[in-house]
Amino acid sequence: MTPKERIKYTFEFKTPDRVGIYDNLPSKTTKKWNKKVFPEFDLALFDLYRFDKAGYKKALDKSLFLVVSFSCPFQKAAEDMGLENALIMMAQEPQAAQKVFAENTQGLIAAAEKIRQDGFVFDAAWLWSDMAYKKATYFSSDTYKKLLYQYHAQIVRYFKSLGMPLILHCDGNCLSFVPLFLKAGVRALNQLEIDCGFSDLHYLKKEYGRDLVLFGNMPALVLEKDKNQIENVFKERLEIAKSGAGFIYHSDKPIPETVSLENYEFALEMVRKYGAY
Repeated sequence: MTPKERIKYTFEFKTPDRVGIYDNLPSKTTKKWNKKVFPEFDLALFDLYRFDKAGYKKALDKSLFLVVSFSCPFQKAAEDMGLENALIMMAQEPQAAQKVFAENTQGLIAAAEKIRQDGFVFDAAWLWSDMAYKKATYFSSDTYKKLLYQYHAQIVRYFKSLGMPLILHCDGNCLSFVPLFLKAGVRALNQLEIDCGFSDLHYLKKEYGRDLVLFGNMPALVLEKDKNQIENVFKERLEIAKSGAGFIYHSDKPIPETVSLENYEFALEMVRKYGAY
């Protein structure tokens, strides 16, 4: 299977040849590894606003699964005015918050449409939206429904009309929002931090495995251990995660600088070995 076929199968909850592989590697970690060539993934992620045309062409030639990424209306507001100010606005000036979210939604759809009209075709969309910390979400489910849900749903509808499923990235414990993500039409959730409410992989597969692609939940910290420990943990977790398809490998946290490139490459070998169908 080509990488593109592999991930497309996964997003359709069909059984591919093996589990797909992707990680967002922190620059601090890759600089410490001090190599020009790193492990190749099945997906290639491209920033909507800093578009790498040369990288796109290379990924296209390799038949990678092409994903365009952007900040969600809330995330962009947090980036523009600061997280605390964005949350205060939502609490004290909900109508102003909705206006900002509406404008941000229109802006990202316009940018996506422009790049599409320029002839760049993608397989999926990636929505950055950190709405939680370790123990809970930054705001309640009711607030999400009233102020933000409709814009997430609008973004999903736009990309769905182009045949592109939407991947939502959210750090922290956003478990209480998952039913609303599904209702909005989100197809995959990343990165499912184990110590932030997503420790029970059996539950996640049973509860959401037929509707939501689980994209993450592989323990980054075990990569600091010896290879026997890495293999044992990855074997056990992959046996659960890959059942019924609908799973893509991704570490549950950014890969720490303390992880060696040798250990990381070994971990990916274990994904290929124990993630095979």
